[in-house]
Amino acid sequence: MKEMYLDMAATAPLRCEAREAMIAAMDEYGNPSSLHTKGLAAERLVEEARREVERALGFSSGVVYFTGSGTESNNWVFRAVFERFFKSKGHVVVSAVEHPAVWEPAHALKEAGFDVTVVGVNADGDLALEQAVAALRQDTVLVSVMEVNNETGALFPVEALSRHLRQHSRALLHVDGTQAFCKMPSWRPPSEPDFYTVSAHKIGGPKGVAALYARKSSPLKPMFLGGGQEQGLRSGTENVLGIVGFGAAAKIARTYANSNCLAESFVIHDAMVSGLEALGCRVARPMSKSPYIVTAAYPGIPAEVMVHALAEQGIYVSTGSACSSRRKKRSTSHRVLAAMGWSDEEQQSAFRLSFDAALSEQDVTFVLATLRERISWILKTIGRS
Repeated sequence: MKEMYLDMAATAPLRCEAREAMIAAMDEYGNPSSLHTKGLAAERLVEEARREVERALGFSSGVVYFTGSGTESNNWVFRAVFERFFKSKGHVVVSAVEHPAVWEPAHALKEAGFDVTVVGVNADGDLALEQAVAALRQDTVLVSVMEVNNETGALFPVEALSRHLRQHSRALLHVDGTQAFCKMPSWRPPSEPDFYTVSAHKIGGPKGVAALYARKSSPLKPMFLGGGQEQGLRSGTENVLGIVGFGAAAKIARTYANSNCLAESFVIHDAMVSGLEALGCRVARPMSKSPYIVTAAYPGIPAEVMVHALAEQGIYVSTGSACSSRRKKRSTSHRVLAAMGWSDEEQQSAFRLSFDAALSEQDVTFVLATLRERISWILKTIGRS
């Protein structure tokens, strides 16, 4: 049976280059903090990987700190804001469709006394620059928005927002770039944000390692206290193997974020969207988007039923964010689509297809044909044929 893995936004398969780099690094078992030869060899591996991630980011005015996950990186930013402004509090801006790793920390700041403004999106998930700018106030201390939405693929105007903040506001800008890193063209100074979150396993690196880019002027405080690793800001022995795999994945993956590759991927994306609509699905169509994420809903067929029916045929999709797909609270699991104004039935039926540049037109044809058969089978099974 042919298999099609269409859940890349949840996690990507480990790249062979990352696996090989990690296997080779197993012989360098020294602690990077040790001063002897073995320790220095491990430290070199960590710093080489850091340089690869920095090259992939393309920023120039800050430092890349390795963390354990994108969630940790995002939380670190909100913790830094809390510690810096806990006396005066202040105003924070987030979008209505942020990942839980931003949405929940923002809610925690609100409970701690900060004023939080939630900026809405349209029915396709687009966030307008003017809406984000209109939300700014004199006391705004942080704006936190994702670059690419993990459920709809909507590309937010974060570069333009960054330029606006540099010129008209003292607010810090945090961008969750987890779904954009090495998948969309990198920014170039001087519009870079104060913080930028990336994660290894979204680009073919190992799970359990991520990074936070921070400008040197940012108010980061130590995440953990101890031995002073990561320039004193994240104590704890470094995950050398994971970091090495991250660096290797970043080195390979950044080659895919060029315009030629994106142009080809948009053709594939549009073919998938058109085919889904022809089958009777509602599809989110952001004006600005990543070519690698599509959210669709076939009203009347619950998303979990669709996911399992496709999995039986070797096609693996998801019901949305992997971080909330198992949650039972509707307020959490369907928050993004509710913010977009999708109906209750559409929210219940929504599923996500996410892929990479390797998906071909033949693959799209196969997926759509299988989906057509599965929809017919499900409707017949539940007596709606």
